[in-house]
Amino acid sequence: MRLINIDSLRDGMQAGQDLYDEHSRLMLGRGAIIKGHYVARLKTMGVPALYVQDADTSDIAAPETIPPAARAKAVQNLTNTFSAVTKSLEGLRQLSLEEAHQHVRSKRFIDTFKSTTGDQGIDQIVGDVDTLVNQIMNKEVVVGLNSIKTHDNYTFQHSIDVTIMGLLLARKIGWKKEQLMIFGIGCLLHDVGKIFIESEILNKPGRLSDTEFESMKSHPSLGYELVRTIAPNINTLVSHVAYQHHERQDGSGYPRGIVGNEELGKNESGTIHDFGAVAAVADIFDAMASDRPYRQGWPTDRVIGLIRDLSGSHLNPKIVDIFERTVAPYPVGTSIRIQTGAHTGCEGVIADIDDQQLDRPIVRLLFDTEGNRMDAVEIDLRDEEDLKIESIRSGTPELEPLGSSKTVVSVLDQAEVDQPAQPAQSSDIFCPECGYENKSKAKFCSECGTALPQPNTCFSCGQINKPTAKFCSECGIQLGKSI
Repeated sequence: MRLINIDSLRDGMQAGQDLYDEHSRLMLGRGAIIKGHYVARLKTMGVPALYVQDADTSDIAAPETIPPAARAKAVQNLTNTFSAVTKSLEGLRQLSLEEAHQHVRSKRFIDTFKSTTGDQGIDQIVGDVDTLVNQIMNKEVVVGLNSIKTHDNYTFQHSIDVTIMGLLLARKIGWKKEQLMIFGIGCLLHDVGKIFIESEILNKPGRLSDTEFESMKSHPSLGYELVRTIAPNINTLVSHVAYQHHERQDGSGYPRGIVGNEELGKNESGTIHDFGAVAAVADIFDAMASDRPYRQGWPTDRVIGLIRDLSGSHLNPKIVDIFERTVAPYPVGTSIRIQTGAHTGCEGVIADIDDQQLDRPIVRLLFDTEGNRMDAVEIDLRDEEDLKIESIRSGTPELEPLGSSKTVVSVLDQAEVDQPAQPAQSSDIFCPECGYENKSKAKFCSECGTALPQPNTCFSCGQINKPTAKFCSECGIQLGKSI
């Protein structure tokens, strides 16, 4: 199994992992053969990437931190809770910030929420957190890639991934189950304040204006009020996860600009609570590593580097240290390129990871330096101390080094509203004779020896088109699509 961009998906490929729709229904099962209409449907849903497998990778399975059924149930319950809050706020998104705070505390809102949830409130979410806590109690590290998120389920999958990462870090800090439960409920609801934000702002594919960004920055305080209202009988610290997950150690965060003490366990008045500090690390990690409709997620090793750079200035250094010992920089299923040694330039996939040496995985090479498919070769980086690798992914934009602290803040604040990325260009060439997947540099099919079409050659009629052409000038077929 390996992860590829949706634009590289072709008829005949085999799904490498179960894929669920926004209603948690199984849409594609592992091993299913991809059909043309599947690709169109996945693109419509906003699925940015998909795990695929072949004979050389079918034994590589994406590690699941929690069972798919538990994730699906949590997504559904979180969706129901957000829907209940939304219904209780119907027609009130245009309120001023002060009016919104007042309404959330009103009897009308409370009564509507209770009626909508059948007086259950957030009981189902509490049950989901209990399940998540039990699932991570014996987990020490994260060796799999982030969940694949669609347009419709991003907020809910993001909330669950933040909760899982946050709970893993919190358990390694040494928190007991009662504390983990309180923190986990807060993580699941950390973005509930975004319900107040206009959808045009939330889904804007470009950079937010100053006014729009000020509106976006109101979601932590609104979330704080919402959580206090819908979970009145749960520890008050639950609401502080929503309130503080955008605060930063140096006071540059929002909504209050409070500072951290770079410690764990102090929790002094007027400073960032441990709950907020842990949630901040988990939130940044998932936001930066996740694909969005308008930009690809950063490779995991790059995100780890960013979080390391933010240690002390923006993020609690003690939590960052635990984070670096918890997350594998090259998760299973990641496509990589060898940078040094005899196999320099060869490409492959991460096949396995030793929990004790997260940065020295087992690599399975699949493509030679010319881009041709080769007999699979496994290299154990634990035995090759000088061998270096890098994450690769077709279409991933170049990542410029981060400069000043101001630049870092800008990157984080705009993480979900970057300019749309250019459509990812496939680096694969599919043989018109047998359908085998070859690398872009290959001139002949590695499977059957057939001469491969040149770039922008129409698979249907053989016409060679201009480099900028999207459709064949001879027959009108969309270029890059096999027949």
